Amino acid sequence: MFNSKVFMTRDECIGAASAAFGGAFAWARRGYWQIKIETTPLRILVLSKDFVQKNIFEGEMEADAFKRMLQDIPSTNWSADQDDGSLLYMVR
Repeated sequence: MFNSKVFMTRDECIGAASAAFGGAFAWARRGYWQIKIETTPLRILVLSKDFVQKNIFEGEMEADAFKRMLQDIPSTNWSADQDDGSLLYMVR
């Protein structure tokens, strides 16, 4: 049976992350699912292998839904790095 779902590209994920934080510059190294968002402080969004497989590669989530999900993360759920003050969040 043909799967009509279209997966979200990594660039769309990066664009959604940028939009979720007011258009802040967002980027990721090629081959990695760790998105850095140039906010103050810097935010680092790590997408787990399971999340990427189910929601991105299998087409379960579109960019708008990903953006809304990121906007709904409570600020208290981001972990602060003691060395540089950046904030980290793992999407599972």
